[in-house]
Amino acid sequence: MHHYITNISITILVCLPAVACFAGPPVPVLVDDEPGLLIPLDGDPNDPNTWRFGAEQWGKNGHRSSGWGITDESPFSDAAVLCGGNVHPFNETVNCPSPVYRFDVTMKNIPGTKAPMDTERDWVLKFDVKVETVPGDTLGGDKLFEPQGATAGDIITITGASEELAAAGKRREAYSYFEGQANRYKVRYGPAPGGSDGITSEFVIPDPIDQGTITLHYKSANQRLDLWIDENMVLGDFESYNGSYDLNRFQIGGGGVSFEHLLIDNVMAGVLVGDIQVPGDANADGVVDVADLGILGVNFGAGEVSFSDGDFNGDNMIDVADLGILGANWAGTQSTQGEGLNSHVPEPATMAVVVIGLVGLGCRRVLHDPCFLLKQRYKTRL
Repeated sequence: MHHYITNISITILVCLPAVACFAGPPVPVLVDDEPGLLIPLDGDPNDPNTWRFGAEQWGKNGHRSSGWGITDESPFSDAAVLCGGNVHPFNETVNCPSPVYRFDVTMKNIPGTKAPMDTERDWVLKFDVKVETVPGDTLGGDKLFEPQGATAGDIITITGASEELAAAGKRREAYSYFEGQANRYKVRYGPAPGGSDGITSEFVIPDPIDQGTITLHYKSANQRLDLWIDENMVLGDFESYNGSYDLNRFQIGGGGVSFEHLLIDNVMAGVLVGDIQVPGDANADGVVDVADLGILGVNFGAGEVSFSDGDFNGDNMIDVADLGILGANWAGTQSTQGEGLNSHVPEPATMAVVVIGLVGLGCRRVLHDPCFLLKQRYKTRL
């Protein structure tokens, strides 16, 4: 039995294929000496030990209108914060008359002082959103979200795509009902030399935003922005609306009446995870997991290698020392992404089995034929 466990453990290590690094949205990471924002908005609202409503370590809650005092079941976590709108005409009472919710960026554990994101480094703003408009409603919402800079105003604004204004003279608060579809939005971005009164660039997002993850990536190399919705970049390499990139405040909603139900969850801003070498994180996705184990397994025993190949201690060789580093940091970086603050470390016995097995077998046969052990296991059983 023990023999099979050893073989299975090693097989898991060496038979994981090399992970293809497909392009996808960047991942933020929070580090001690960099500003950031972490607003989980999850847990059980009835359990004070799990409900996390405000900022944690990084960031602080800013202004919040009364309409945001609602919690609701979230598709992303146990519960999240909701601004409840309705389908009444514009001039009638709604549940969320001014749906503003603002968060300020700070250094770690200094909530009283704003600290904008450093424009010399890439930063990433990421949050989950669900927008729900009652069928038949032709008004929809107005502004969805707006990151703001310290030296100027709006970095970008995402507002309703319709040209029909939610209020006279306030174009940026247009309805989100557009071309027969609900939840349609447009990006308002720069350059806008005339300031907030002038609009030079607008991009209508092709599909409705009903539910998903929105990611805004600032690239320090060329001072440009990329906007992602889930796994798709919907607008790339564009300029800030007011020339400001030093993210200082993040606003959800605001500016007028909201007619839809707007739920937000897992708000986070941090530096680009690829800029930080997390021990054991070969593919630089911010989490040490089976993908990194697969990379290490494929390259195990090789020389002339780099960190991205699995050489975590920099000795130009991938061996059990690197495996030990990976095991010690297994899934530990999940805490920096606001997706469950409890680290999940494998049992020491499990990692020991893998290490002992690798040392004992030398992995020579395995390196030439990655699934050698799997073949041998089934051959033995046959």
